Amino acid sequence: MSAAYSEAERRTLQQALVDLCEARWLEIRGPEPATSLAHALWSVTPPLADLLADLHAAGDERLDGVLRGRKVAQGFALLVMAEIERGNAEGVRLAHEPMMLFDSPAAGTRYAEDVAAALRGEGAALHLHPHASKPALWRIPGAVISIW
Repeated sequence: MSAAYSEAERRTLQQALVDLCEARWLEIRGPEPATSLAHALWSVTPPLADLLADLHAAGDERLDGVLRGRKVAQGFALLVMAEIERGNAEGVRLAHEPMMLFDSPAAGTRYAEDVAAALRGEGAALHLHPHASKPALWRIPGAVISIW
């Protein structure tokens, strides 16, 4: 964030963004399901970074209101700081990666659209590498094979 903003202003902006992301999940997850498995999945909140990407993909005007003319990458930077303060290393990683992607508007938009589709169960799961979901021991041979 720019040094032109005080710590209090940054925290206020950061909290508004976190609140908006959490509100977004309540909107998109739908009504409470009846089955226990579906309820277990329904009750887990996705990463804040994914919810921010979804807000961007939807063109939600509330995001523009919170960011007040800042770029989406700056919103991800706010989430990085929020996750650092929470001590959530995975949340930091998940917010930092798209922050870098949004340096390119086309890449950021594509990423946001993919995340939005995944949150709704549409489209393929996102993986940085086709073997990323495999245990570490199996990633190396998978990566080597994919090079050939």
